[in-house]
Amino acid sequence: MKKQTTAYIPTRWIRQGLVNVVDGKLHLHPSIKTRWLCGKLGRISNREYLEKRSLSDRLSRREKLAFKIEENAQEEMVAIVYGGRDCDMSQWDNRVSYVPATVTHVEKWVDDYMEGAEGPQWWHIEKPSSAKELESSSRDLALEAHEDGHPHVVYA
Repeated sequence: MKKQTTAYIPTRWIRQGLVNVVDGKLHLHPSIKTRWLCGKLGRISNREYLEKRSLSDRLSRREKLAFKIEENAQEEMVAIVYGGRDCDMSQWDNRVSYVPATVTHVEKWVDDYMEGAEGPQWWHIEKPSSAKELESSSRDLALEAHEDGHPHVVYA
């Protein structure tokens, strides 16, 4: 027979929607699960757990990035295709930058690009030969909304 355990659940967790009881089963929000897991795994603190997780995530991201760079490098260069939208609802797509095929150069470019972000932005790595075929485009979504007769709503 399975041993039942009882646990104290702070009422603020229930008020905040972090804990739900459905059909007699307790459902925890992921942040509460992380706290519980941290308590069970050698009593490490939540901060230590998150730091370890983010470190491994950062390393795995760099590994994936290095693989993408190696896969798309031509003549020691890669093309970064990017786009995004700013706070004035101007949108751009398929712009291309060429950078040396190293993780450091690509990360530096991404950091500089994301630093000036005023809205959602995207980027990915391609081979320089295939990126030359892309055609850059830009749109003013606010002006399009005004011309379409609904200036108070912008559909992106």
